[in-house]
Amino acid sequence: MFDICVFAGRMRPPTAAHLANIRAGLAAAQYVFVIIGSTGEAPHFKNPFTFDEVQTMIRGSLSAAENDRVFVHGVRDRDNDLAWVRDVQKIVHEQATALSIPGEPRIALVGCNKDGSSYYLKLFRQWGSIGVEPILNDGESMSATAMRMALYEAEDPGRVLKTWKDLFGASYLPHGTFWFLRQWVNTEHFQQMRAEALFMRDELKKFQPNPYTGQPQQHNCADFYLQHGGAVLLVKRDRMPGEGLWAVPGGHKHAYQTFRDAALAELGQETSIFDLNEAITPDVINSYIRGDKLLDNPWRSNREVTVSVAYGALLPGSFTRPLIEGADDAREARWWNIDEITRDMMFEDHFNIIEDFSNRFRDLTI
Repeated sequence: MFDICVFAGRMRPPTAAHLANIRAGLAAAQYVFVIIGSTGEAPHFKNPFTFDEVQTMIRGSLSAAENDRVFVHGVRDRDNDLAWVRDVQKIVHEQATALSIPGEPRIALVGCNKDGSSYYLKLFRQWGSIGVEPILNDGESMSATAMRMALYEAEDPGRVLKTWKDLFGASYLPHGTFWFLRQWVNTEHFQQMRAEALFMRDELKKFQPNPYTGQPQQHNCADFYLQHGGAVLLVKRDRMPGEGLWAVPGGHKHAYQTFRDAALAELGQETSIFDLNEAITPDVINSYIRGDKLLDNPWRSNREVTVSVAYGALLPGSFTRPLIEGADDAREARWWNIDEITRDMMFEDHFNIIEDFSNRFRDLTI
């Protein structure tokens, strides 16, 4: 018997398979700590629900007695596994301390090793482990991804939900998830998420798989972080995916460009900074680059495998803050005070880019 079982996942939405993992933890431990990933991210079609909404679905699917032994926490996405593991360990330690568990808690990680996204199960070797078999209906594994896409693609998503409930009941769709989704599919937010999902489905059909591996082709991009004083230059995206979200200037790298040249070109195209400021040229900006960052997490983007190199430049305080204007595929360009930028306003992992370079530049003066 363990003191604590830890179950981690994005759970957008919680499926019967997720509930099976939680209940397996309850059968093996005094408490279950549910760790909801991707907390605080801007909504997108793969991650349409907030932490509070996911927690509502989970708790609405558990009995009162089960809820008394379940503690739900959120964890943000990180761009490296070690930082994410430390975040989870900190949550578990603090909650275990709050529960006054005597001695060193006996902890196990509970999970189903269903596909490549379950690699995190190998990251906590200091804990025990409890394996859970996947739940199948007609030979199909329960999948939040498949559930989302079925709703996005349905003419009448409400009817689809009712069919699932009538045919399979809680073995497919937990009670709390059903009641939440039944209301959600009638909202404007659902329509926005559906539009983005169908756009990306059709967009990705344009790209042929790698002929040697059969896997998705890798897309190469370049991004540019430009800081002046305590402000960073951001653009508001004017098209899907991520329409209306903020990002650092960036885009696809052409075949015969270097990553650095591509990043400088995107900076100029999306902000008009070189057109509006006579003293600001690509060579001038290039001279103030103080670092770069490789963004190669395979799950960093909804656009299949997208690798980017971000460049960070710090303009001297003696410069007048450059004039900017949104152009190309940027609806707007704006200097944002760094302390005003929040994770939920940013596209994909661009908040991590800001966090990384602003920390690097904190003690630099030029």
